[in-house]
Amino acid sequence: MIVFDGHVHIYDCYDLDKFFAAAFENFSEAGANLKTASQVTYFILMAEATGVYYFKKLEEIAKGAPSTYFRVEESGEPHSLFVYHDDFPSMRLIVCAGRQLITEEKLELLALMTEQDFENGRELGATVEAVVDAGGIPVCPWGAGKWMGQRGKVLEKYMSNPHSQFYLGDSGGRPSFWARPTLFDGEAVAAKIVSGSDPLPLAGQEVTVGSFGGVIDLDCPKDHPSTYLRAQLKDPKIVISAYGRLCSSMLFVKNQIVLRLK
Repeated sequence: MIVFDGHVHIYDCYDLDKFFAAAFENFSEAGANLKTASQVTYFILMAEATGVYYFKKLEEIAKGAPSTYFRVEESGEPHSLFVYHDDFPSMRLIVCAGRQLITEEKLELLALMTEQDFENGRELGATVEAVVDAGGIPVCPWGAGKWMGQRGKVLEKYMSNPHSQFYLGDSGGRPSFWARPTLFDGEAVAAKIVSGSDPLPLAGQEVTVGSFGGVIDLDCPKDHPSTYLRAQLKDPKIVISAYGRLCSSMLFVKNQIVLRLK
């Protein structure tokens, strides 16, 4: 069984010890709720904005002295790292590199499971093609107001044609009162939604990592696990289900006010 948080950021205001402690705890809870007898493999899929390189900082940690509570080890794959935590000795998290892009149409696009940098400001179709050519997984994630108006029309038009390696993403930051986006409708699309926690750039938001994401009912090999997951996400027949809880209405409103004041 594969469990992943498909939209993760690390910001300067985060405490890395709290970040990984929360990730292990949230993933542990998710795994327990699955009630599966098979081995569960956990992934964090990062999406870093232009100029942000926390994955490289984790690579530096892997080559240096271990942290107090967690340790990072090289995986043998260029786009992933293994993370272990003293309080969860039987678990391993696999952290995968990825980038966050803004298209010409002002749509957010994630380039998951790749270390490559990409150019911002390109047309949606061209950006998706660039991510696919680099071996990454292109995902357009939900965000408050981001799929409305002209941007929503652009995305809807793009979705009107089949794209086997293009995904939509749901977010744990979507409040419970917000109706499920109509773009998620349809059996083919609903089975390929890449969900993630999408933590905000606010102190304390690091505790949400691992609380919302996707599940794939496949056993992941211990060797080259991120290469395996990336290959599965490129398979048009893959089925992804969601786990976790949406943001409460009060917390959503509070976060939006704090973001705007900031």
